[in-house]
Amino acid sequence: MERDLRFYMEGELQQRQNENIQKVQDDIRKALIEWTKKRGEGEDYYENRHILRFNPPGHWYEVPNLIKNGTLARLLKDNPELKYLLCHNIDTVGANIDPALLALIY
Repeated sequence: MERDLRFYMEGELQQRQNENIQKVQDDIRKALIEWTKKRGEGEDYYENRHILRFNPPGHWYEVPNLIKNGTLARLLKDNPELKYLLCHNIDTVGANIDPALLALIY
């Protein structure tokens, strides 16, 4: 919605650029606002289906990537004893699995 876009743009901390760059940035903002006006006002979101609330913890999206690029197949081939795989990103470098949790599975 136009109101939301203006609120977002005004809330950004912006450093003034040289005159030409500033004109381009201002034109982009104006164009986006005009586009939102043409699209019309949105409606409040009321739909509450479980699939739309899907937000699993961790990096679940990496598993399909591991399958698509063949990494998971190579990993399983090279490590046939592998039973569990923990995927995490650099920001969770200290992530680990408590062995007691794994013992619950057996």
